[in-house]
Amino acid sequence: MRDGTLERIFRRWQVWDDDQGELFKRVAGPDIAVEGVAGAQHAAPLQRGSVLAYLPSLGRAAAITALLSVLSMAVAVGLGLVVASGRVYGAAPLRAATTAYVEVIRGTPLLLQLFVIYYGLAGVVRLPAFLAAVLGLGLNYAAYEAEIYRGALEAVARSQLEAARTLGFSEMQILRLVRGPQALRLALAPMTNDFVALLKDSSLVSVLTVVELTKQTAIYATNVGNWIVPGALCAVVYLAMSLPLARLGRRLERRLGRGTA
Repeated sequence: MRDGTLERIFRRWQVWDDDQGELFKRVAGPDIAVEGVAGAQHAAPLQRGSVLAYLPSLGRAAAITALLSVLSMAVAVGLGLVVASGRVYGAAPLRAATTAYVEVIRGTPLLLQLFVIYYGLAGVVRLPAFLAAVLGLGLNYAAYEAEIYRGALEAVARSQLEAARTLGFSEMQILRLVRGPQALRLALAPMTNDFVALLKDSSLVSVLTVVELTKQTAIYATNVGNWIVPGALCAVVYLAMSLPLARLGRRLERRLGRGTA
Protein backbone atom coordinates (compact mmCIF):
# COMPACT_ATOMS: atom_id res chain seq x y z
CA MET A 1 0.00 0.00 0.00
CA ARG A 2 2.79 2.44 0.92
CA ASP A 3 4.83 1.86 -2.26
CA GLY A 4 1.86 2.42 -4.56
CA THR A 5 1.43 -1.20 -5.64
CA LEU A 6 -2.19 -1.38 -4.56
CA GLU A 7 -2.99 1.87 -6.35
CA ARG A 8 -1.42 0.57 -9.57
CA ILE A 9 -3.50 -2.59 -9.35
CA PHE A 10 -6.69 -0.60 -8.81
CA ARG A 11 -5.86 1.73 -11.70
CA ARG A 12 -5.14 -1.21 -13.97
CA TRP A 13 -8.63 -2.55 -13.38
CA GLN A 14 -10.12 0.98 -13.57
CA VAL A 15 -11.59 0.94 -10.07
CA TRP A 16 -9.43 3.72 -8.58
CA ASP A 17 -10.98 7.05 -7.67
CA ASP A 18 -10.29 10.04 -5.43
CA ASP A 19 -12.39 8.63 -2.59
CA GLN A 20 -10.20 5.53 -2.42
CA GLY A 21 -7.07 7.65 -2.53
CA GLU A 22 -8.26 9.64 0.47
CA LEU A 23 -9.20 6.45 2.30
CA PHE A 24 -5.78 4.89 1.67
CA LYS A 25 -4.10 8.01 3.04
CA ARG A 26 -6.02 7.62 6.26
CA VAL A 27 -5.28 3.90 6.51
CA ALA A 28 -1.59 4.11 5.62
CA GLY A 29 -0.61 7.19 7.60
CA PRO A 30 2.97 7.89 8.69
CA ASP A 31 2.59 6.27 12.11
CA ILE A 32 0.71 3.19 10.98
CA ALA A 33 2.06 -0.26 10.29
CA VAL A 34 -0.53 -2.62 8.81
CA GLU A 35 0.78 -6.18 9.06
CA GLY A 36 -2.28 -8.19 8.03
CA VAL A 37 -3.94 -10.98 9.94
CA ALA A 38 -0.75 -12.62 11.12
CA GLY A 39 0.54 -9.35 12.53
CA ALA A 40 -2.81 -8.62 14.13
CA GLN A 41 -2.72 -11.91 16.04
CA HIS A 42 0.59 -10.97 17.69
CA ALA A 43 0.00 -7.21 18.09
CA ALA A 44 1.08 -5.50 21.27
CA PRO A 45 -1.64 -4.61 23.78
CA LEU A 46 -3.29 -1.26 23.32
CA GLN A 47 -1.85 1.52 25.43
CA ARG A 48 -3.90 4.23 27.08
CA GLY A 49 -2.18 6.94 25.07
CA SER A 50 -3.04 5.16 21.83
CA VAL A 51 -6.72 4.99 22.75
CA LEU A 52 -6.81 8.64 23.82
CA ALA A 53 -5.13 9.69 20.59
CA TYR A 54 -7.82 7.80 18.69
CA LEU A 55 -10.76 9.55 20.37
CA PRO A 56 -10.71 12.71 18.17
CA SER A 57 -10.94 10.52 15.05
CA LEU A 58 -13.79 8.61 16.65
CA GLY A 59 -15.57 11.87 17.41
CA ARG A 60 -15.22 13.10 13.83
CA ALA A 61 -16.51 9.79 12.51
CA ALA A 62 -19.46 9.93 14.91
CA ALA A 63 -20.26 13.44 13.65
CA ILE A 64 -20.21 12.16 10.06
CA THR A 65 -22.54 9.32 11.06
CA ALA A 66 -24.94 11.76 12.74
CA LEU A 67 -24.91 14.17 9.78
CA LEU A 68 -25.36 11.32 7.32
CA SER A 69 -28.31 9.97 9.29
CA VAL A 70 -30.03 13.35 9.63
CA LEU A 71 -29.68 14.18 5.93
CA SER A 72 -30.80 10.71 4.88
CA MET A 73 -33.84 10.89 7.15
CA ALA A 74 -34.73 14.28 5.69
CA VAL A 75 -34.67 12.74 2.20
CA ALA A 76 -36.71 9.78 3.45
CA VAL A 77 -39.35 11.96 5.08
CA GLY A 78 -39.72 14.27 2.09
CA LEU A 79 -39.87 11.52 -0.51
CA GLY A 80 -41.98 9.34 1.77
CA LEU A 81 -44.63 12.07 1.98
CA VAL A 82 -44.72 12.32 -1.81
CA VAL A 83 -45.01 8.55 -2.25
CA ALA A 84 -47.67 8.23 0.45
CA SER A 85 -49.69 11.05 -1.09
CA GLY A 86 -49.49 9.33 -4.46
CA ARG A 87 -50.74 6.07 -2.98
CA VAL A 88 -53.62 7.68 -1.10
CA TYR A 89 -54.72 10.50 -3.41
CA GLY A 90 -53.20 9.68 -6.80
CA ALA A 91 -54.84 8.34 -9.93
CA ALA A 92 -54.49 4.66 -10.78
CA PRO A 93 -51.22 5.01 -12.77
CA LEU A 94 -49.61 7.04 -9.98
CA ARG A 95 -50.78 4.57 -7.35
CA ALA A 96 -49.32 1.73 -9.39
CA ALA A 97 -45.98 3.53 -9.80
CA THR A 98 -45.65 4.43 -6.13
CA THR A 99 -46.67 0.93 -5.07
CA ALA A 100 -44.03 -0.55 -7.38
CA TYR A 101 -41.40 1.75 -5.88
CA VAL A 102 -42.27 0.68 -2.35
CA GLU A 103 -42.27 -3.02 -3.21
CA VAL A 104 -38.99 -2.92 -5.15
CA ILE A 105 -37.15 -0.96 -2.47
CA ARG A 106 -38.46 -3.06 0.40
CA GLY A 107 -37.88 -6.28 -1.51
CA THR A 108 -34.19 -5.74 -2.27
CA PRO A 109 -31.22 -5.40 0.11
CA LEU A 110 -30.08 -1.93 1.12
CA LEU A 111 -26.47 -2.92 0.45
CA LEU A 112 -27.34 -3.82 -3.15
CA GLN A 113 -29.06 -0.46 -3.61
CA LEU A 114 -25.96 1.35 -2.33
CA PHE A 115 -23.77 -0.57 -4.78
CA VAL A 116 -26.07 0.28 -7.69
CA ILE A 117 -26.17 3.99 -6.85
CA TYR A 118 -22.44 4.42 -6.28
CA TYR A 119 -20.84 1.86 -8.60
CA GLY A 120 -23.63 0.99 -11.04
CA LEU A 121 -24.34 4.58 -12.01
CA ALA A 122 -20.66 5.53 -12.22
CA GLY A 123 -20.72 5.23 -16.00
CA VAL A 124 -23.53 7.79 -16.20
CA VAL A 125 -22.87 10.10 -13.25
CA ARG A 126 -20.07 9.93 -10.71
CA LEU A 127 -21.53 10.80 -7.33
CA PRO A 128 -19.35 11.66 -4.33
CA ALA A 129 -19.38 8.82 -1.84
CA PHE A 130 -21.13 10.85 0.86
CA LEU A 131 -23.87 12.04 -1.50
CA ALA A 132 -24.39 8.49 -2.78
CA ALA A 133 -24.70 7.32 0.81
CA VAL A 134 -27.32 9.97 1.63
CA LEU A 135 -29.32 9.14 -1.49
CA GLY A 136 -29.07 5.39 -0.94
CA LEU A 137 -30.23 5.51 2.66
CA GLY A 138 -32.84 8.17 1.91
CA LEU A 139 -34.37 6.32 -1.04
CA ASN A 140 -34.47 3.09 0.94
CA TYR A 141 -36.08 4.51 4.05
CA ALA A 142 -38.50 6.61 2.00
CA ALA A 143 -40.33 3.41 1.11
CA TYR A 144 -40.78 2.54 4.78
CA GLU A 145 -41.74 6.09 5.69
CA ALA A 146 -44.31 6.12 2.89
CA GLU A 147 -46.00 3.05 4.35
CA ILE A 148 -46.06 4.64 7.79
CA TYR A 149 -47.67 7.80 6.43
CA ARG A 150 -50.14 5.90 4.26
CA GLY A 151 -51.21 3.77 7.20
CA ALA A 152 -51.57 6.84 9.40
CA LEU A 153 -53.65 8.69 6.81
CA GLU A 154 -55.93 5.72 6.28
CA ALA A 155 -56.33 5.22 10.04
CA VAL A 156 -58.29 8.46 10.40
CA ALA A 157 -61.98 7.62 10.78
CA ARG A 158 -63.93 7.93 7.54
CA SER A 159 -66.82 9.45 9.45
CA GLN A 160 -64.64 12.47 10.23
CA LEU A 161 -63.70 12.87 6.57
CA GLU A 162 -67.31 12.59 5.45
CA ALA A 163 -68.39 15.11 8.06
CA ALA A 164 -65.74 17.56 6.85
CA ARG A 165 -66.89 17.14 3.24
CA THR A 166 -70.48 17.71 4.33
CA LEU A 167 -69.37 21.00 5.90
CA GLY A 168 -67.91 22.05 2.56
CA PHE A 169 -64.21 21.49 3.26
CA SER A 170 -62.00 20.91 0.24
CA GLU A 171 -59.70 17.88 0.18
CA MET A 172 -56.73 20.14 0.90
CA GLN A 173 -58.52 21.66 3.89
CA ILE A 174 -59.44 18.20 5.15
CA LEU A 175 -55.81 17.11 4.88
CA ARG A 176 -54.53 20.25 6.60
CA LEU A 177 -57.12 20.55 9.36
CA VAL A 178 -58.51 17.06 9.98
CA ARG A 179 -56.53 14.22 8.48
CA GLY A 180 -52.99 15.55 8.59
CA PRO A 181 -52.73 16.41 12.31
CA GLN A 182 -54.14 13.05 13.37
CA ALA A 183 -51.93 11.15 10.93
CA LEU A 184 -48.85 13.01 12.17
CA ARG A 185 -49.65 12.00 15.73
CA LEU A 186 -49.94 8.36 14.69
CA ALA A 187 -46.73 8.45 12.65
CA LEU A 188 -44.39 10.11 15.15
CA ALA A 189 -43.45 7.02 17.15
CA PRO A 190 -42.69 4.73 14.18
CA MET A 191 -40.79 7.58 12.51
CA THR A 192 -38.55 7.83 15.58
CA ASN A 193 -37.97 4.08 15.52
CA ASP A 194 -37.09 4.26 11.83
CA PHE A 195 -34.52 6.97 12.53
CA VAL A 196 -32.85 4.71 15.10
CA ALA A 197 -32.76 1.91 12.53
CA LEU A 198 -31.34 4.27 9.90
CA LEU A 199 -28.64 5.41 12.31
CA LYS A 200 -27.48 1.82 12.68
CA ASP A 201 -27.87 1.00 8.98
CA SER A 202 -25.59 3.94 8.16
CA SER A 203 -22.71 1.59 8.96
CA LEU A 204 -23.34 -0.07 5.58
CA VAL A 205 -22.09 3.00 3.70
CA SER A 206 -18.54 2.06 4.69
CA VAL A 207 -18.55 -0.01 1.49
CA LEU A 208 -18.68 3.29 -0.42
CA THR A 209 -15.44 4.51 1.24
CA VAL A 210 -17.33 6.88 3.53
CA VAL A 211 -15.29 6.99 6.74
CA GLU A 212 -18.16 7.02 9.21
CA LEU A 213 -18.14 5.48 12.68
CA THR A 214 -17.93 1.81 11.72
CA LYS A 215 -15.36 2.39 8.97
CA GLN A 216 -13.16 4.46 11.28
CA THR A 217 -13.38 1.70 13.87
CA ALA A 218 -12.35 -0.91 11.30
CA ILE A 219 -9.38 1.21 10.22
CA TYR A 220 -8.20 1.69 13.78
CA ALA A 221 -8.74 -1.96 14.73
CA THR A 222 -6.75 -3.10 11.70
CA ASN A 223 -3.93 -0.71 12.48
CA VAL A 224 -3.53 -1.79 16.11
CA GLY A 225 -4.39 -5.45 15.55
CA ASN A 226 -7.11 -5.43 18.20
CA TRP A 227 -10.88 -5.33 17.78
CA ILE A 228 -12.00 -5.51 21.41
CA VAL A 229 -11.32 -1.94 22.55
CA PRO A 230 -12.16 -0.20 19.24
CA GLY A 231 -15.33 -2.29 18.90
CA ALA A 232 -16.39 -1.49 22.46
CA LEU A 233 -15.81 2.24 21.92
CA CYS A 234 -17.79 2.13 18.69
CA ALA A 235 -20.67 0.34 20.41
CA VAL A 236 -20.71 2.91 23.22
CA VAL A 237 -20.96 5.77 20.73
CA TYR A 238 -23.78 4.08 18.80
CA LEU A 239 -25.64 3.45 22.05
CA ALA A 240 -25.13 7.05 23.16
CA MET A 241 -26.74 8.24 19.93
CA SER A 242 -29.52 5.65 19.61
CA LEU A 243 -30.74 5.03 23.17
CA PRO A 244 -32.17 8.54 23.71
CA LEU A 245 -34.03 8.24 20.41
CA ALA A 246 -35.31 4.78 21.32
CA ARG A 247 -36.57 6.08 24.66
CA LEU A 248 -38.27 8.96 22.88
CA GLY A 249 -39.98 6.49 20.56
CA ARG A 250 -41.25 4.41 23.49
CA ARG A 251 -42.57 7.52 25.24
CA LEU A 252 -44.42 8.55 22.11
CA GLU A 253 -45.91 5.07 21.78
CA ARG A 254 -47.09 5.11 25.41
CA ARG A 255 -48.64 8.56 25.04
CA LEU A 256 -50.31 7.46 21.83
CA GLY A 257 -51.64 4.35 23.55
CA ARG A 258 -53.15 6.41 26.36
CA GLY A 259 -54.61 8.86 23.88
CA THR A 260 -56.39 6.16 21.87
CA ALA A 261 -57.48 4.01 24.80
